[in-house]
Amino acid sequence: PGSAKQAGGGANAFVGKTIVSSLKKYEWIGAYHKNKNKSMKNQVKLDITKRKQVIKVLKKANPDIMIVLSAISSNREKKERIKKVNTDSISNITLSLKKLKMNPKIIFFSTDQIFDGKKGRYSENDAPHPINEYGKSKLKAEKIIKKNKKYLILRCSLILGNKAEDDHGNFITNFINSKEKLRVFSIIRPHGMRG
Repeated sequence: PGSAKQAGGGANAFVGKTIVSSLKKYEWIGAYHKNKNKSMKNQVKLDITKRKQVIKVLKKANPDIMIVLSAISSNREKKERIKKVNTDSISNITLSLKKLKMNPKIIFFSTDQIFDGKKGRYSENDAPHPINEYGKSKLKAEKIIKKNKKYLILRCSLILGNKAEDDHGNFITNFINSKEKLRVFSIIRPHGMRG
């Protein structure tokens, strides 16, 4: 229905902007951390690592649905910072919802990096085995999200698309512009497959 209210971190990032552009018939509030998108309405500044701010935004939004996109996806960041943003902030959100007696549907964007990549073609029933801090932090966040009654966890891989003028570099542009050597993927072909 057109009256559903939505709130979520990362509305100013690539995926967030794409989602917001498809929500024109809904009432929504997008959260941003540093830079407000001047072309986007209904935004609030939010540092999800600070519970008081989370509570304040949730009171204002009173969402039916929350889309949680915010994360540090770089393994080059300090381990403590990755944990604070990717895991502790999810606790902030869920504890704030509990305190406010709110029970919105939560759509949580996770990652395929909760797996080690050895098997390939993973299903949601496969046992996770993250090998980097990003994957570990997102797996812990998933466990926190699963304590809610209504949730959907999306384990995304690389998300690419047309870059808007104000988007920061994505994986591909960062790779192309990098002066370092970077091992990206190992290709594992099923037995008997050629090419």
